[in-house]
Amino acid sequence: MALASETVANKLIELASADGEKLTPMQLIKLVYICHGWTLALTDRQLIMEDIEAWQYGPVISDLYHALKQYKSSAITSPINNMFEKIDKFDDVQESIVEQVYNIYAKYTGIQLSSLTHKKDTPWDLTWNTYGQSAVIPQQWIREHFKELQARGKEKQA
Repeated sequence: MALASETVANKLIELASADGEKLTPMQLIKLVYICHGWTLALTDRQLIMEDIEAWQYGPVISDLYHALKQYKSSAITSPINNMFEKIDKFDDVQESIVEQVYNIYAKYTGIQLSSLTHKKDTPWDLTWNTYGQSAVIPQQWIREHFKELQARGKEKQA
């Protein structure tokens, strides 16, 4: 079952906290997107229920952005208020993917993650150049992109 982006974000915040780290909003939004992409590629199921849009600085989940904008570029200091937290439950596969994405990508800054998601022919690039700003990135494009990364063995790209 697809989860709220805030549920995934809070799991990433929890993982960072356990490592003595904090994430910025840009990092967190990109990490949730990357978790979603790898989940689509590996399971053919959506991780998050929300649409992902092509914004100037890359793929953005609008609800998550608005929940985090108070932090601007500062570190996130507490979990996000999440009305779905009592009903959202990770299955083992979802949790494993989120943990693996965290372990691989959390060392990158928000700017570095943004540049990974801005590369030519990424879902963001195709959407931005086809439909323009704030257009919804098609799930199929995200799935195909991450399946291609998987086939090429490029786990450290997004």
